[in-house]
Amino acid sequence: MNVEVALLEPQVEQELRTALTASNEYTYESFSRVDVFHRDVEDGIGSVLAYALSDGVWVIVDGTLVTKTTAAELARDVMGRIPTS
Repeated sequence: MNVEVALLEPQVEQELRTALTASNEYTYESFSRVDVFHRDVEDGIGSVLAYALSDGVWVIVDGTLVTKTTAAELARDVMGRIPTS
């Protein structure tokens, strides 16, 4: 399991959110002010990918042998632990 955190400029965050929302590959969920997108990755070994976006922060979770729901919950949990200014 890998977890990465990136900071995004507002325009880049909006472009990413728009692209993910338009994609039919990702399931979208919104929790409070956090948008979460997740999907299975067709690689034959059960990989998943989840993104959480909020206020210029992008949390990326990718892993193998976990469900996409678990990856999405982890992304949301990590986002909730990031201090805001």
